[in-house]
Amino acid sequence: MLPASRRKYSVLQQLLGLAAALLGAYFIWWLLNMAFPDKMHTLIAAVRAAL
Repeated sequence: MLPASRRKYSVLQQLLGLAAALLGAYFIWWLLNMAFPDKMHTLIAAVRAAL
């Protein structure tokens, strides 16, 4: 069993990693949206149609 403080730290680390991954994904999405606005709208429509 891990000590409570260490377990808490690993959970915090996972949350920070998740936040960083989400920010990175959003930034890439934003860059693609700036570069290809028309293609992104068709991509969004295709994803919605698939769901």
